[in-house]
Amino acid sequence: MHGDGFEYRFEIDPFAREMLLKGLGEVRAAPNAAQAAEMALVRLAFAVMMEADADVLLIDEVLAVGDAAFQQKCADAFREMKAAGKTVILVTHDLGMAAEFCSRIAVMYAGRIVEQGTVDQVVENPQHPYTQGLLDCRPRISMRQLRLQPIPGNVPDLAALPAGCAFAPRCSFRQEVCEGGPVPLVAIEQDHTSRCLLHNQFQRNPEWDWHDTLGVET
Repeated sequence: MHGDGFEYRFEIDPFAREMLLKGLGEVRAAPNAAQAAEMALVRLAFAVMMEADADVLLIDEVLAVGDAAFQQKCADAFREMKAAGKTVILVTHDLGMAAEFCSRIAVMYAGRIVEQGTVDQVVENPQHPYTQGLLDCRPRISMRQLRLQPIPGNVPDLAALPAGCAFAPRCSFRQEVCEGGPVPLVAIEQDHTSRCLLHNQFQRNPEWDWHDTLGVET
């Protein structure tokens, strides 16, 4: 690089360089311009973040785009960052992917956390009906003869959320009290919480706020 009469030299990480070159190449080569642009943006953004050597990397559905080779290299990069003590925040609909790369999982529905805990707590012992539904929708080789169980209903309008639980209209455990007001997180065990009145015997306190967390004995 040249500027102000000086010459600057720097070395770019090989993986970041590969992502940059592939991103630029795909814009020219892909028959679908929109798809090429999406792929290129993902690769370029990922390359910039990797080259910046950030302590925290926020990834939003990045592995949903790209071929298997790209996904594998991203996965290897995540492992290297974790080994180096860096933080990776992965936003994804794939709980299997989250279980592989993350130590903790926070499940969100309609903009609110409905369950959070360690990977084992959330995946092996899901407590919120939405989390259970997500896991039931996940295809597994051991269950290939069984039909997947989709979550019934539709996602609510985020501009007109109900006063109570936004998942209630789709929930098989729904009771009228669920839609009466804020639902706090309930502590299931250490570091594991779920936002469902099922854990409180469907008892409601009118003083509750969305930011509250209750013990299981409440």
